[in-house]
Amino acid sequence: MSRTDGLGASSPSLHTPSKQTGLSNDDPSAQLMSELLNSIEKPKNGPKDRIIRTPKSRGTNVHSSFAGISVTNAILQLEPPPIDAPVGSKHHPWLRLTGYELLSLRKRMKKNAIWKPSETMILAELMDLGRGFNNYLTAKKKAEAEGTIFVDEDDIASTRPELFTNPSTPEGRPINRGMVLNAAKKRKREGLSELVDDQKESLSKKVLQSF
Repeated sequence: MSRTDGLGASSPSLHTPSKQTGLSNDDPSAQLMSELLNSIEKPKNGPKDRIIRTPKSRGTNVHSSFAGISVTNAILQLEPPPIDAPVGSKHHPWLRLTGYELLSLRKRMKKNAIWKPSETMILAELMDLGRGFNNYLTAKKKAEAEGTIFVDEDDIASTRPELFTNPSTPEGRPINRGMVLNAAKKRKREGLSELVDDQKESLSKKVLQSF
């Protein structure tokens, strides 16, 4: 076999593996390679670890025994006071609201189960319920004058003696800025409701007159 060293001389062609991705179906070796590749099992991915998300902050509900439930459900867990419970008993103490009354106030104010009303709001609520220090003094004097039993299970004279140092307390229902704003919003809602009713009535009259 002759071999030419000169430039442009012919030389035996060398077969190199093709870099093409596709394999010809007419080539038996290509078909064998394709079958080998298909027979190789791909590694299966194992189950991913489950990510447990935790809240960024614990919030305020973790400090309450009623955490995570609504005010309505919290009220259902408490026993309502007896209907005939006298003022001054543990069910209707003179100077504080019971747990049931606090939850009822929270529900009425549309707050959560651990919202705490201000001292001024508590005093106003007690006055609306016929309690508070002024009503306590009035009821006590009346009971002493008539010789009737005066109920005070909290024994305020012994537990709160500082209240009797200067018993003159301001008359009237105590208010604060929040209560004033709530009253203003209520009046505004009522005014808007009346305005809508007036507009509806006026529109109805116009419709009837058009026939």
